[in-house]
Amino acid sequence: MRLLHDNVLVIPEVKEETTESGIILGSAPKAQSIGTVFATGEGKFDYGKWIHNDIEKGDTVQFGPYSQEIVIEGHKYLLMQYSNIICVL
Repeated sequence: MRLLHDNVLVIPEVKEETTESGIILGSAPKAQSIGTVFATGEGKFDYGKWIHNDIEKGDTVQFGPYSQEIVIEGHKYLLMQYSNIICVL
């Protein structure tokens, strides 16, 4: 897969918590806002200047609320724009 423009595909991190009695409490991936970059586009032109995506596959990132969940070959990913990435952890 090759992403275009400033799109970023992220594997969301899902943390499971266990209660003292052993019950597993799942959490929503979007609530965590942390994931691993799976693929990135090259960047985009903005006001005549090239803005390059400076994150790479494998980077752990924290991201904002704007993303779209997609499923590829049974795996869930979040598709978002580069500007939605807050920081690289």
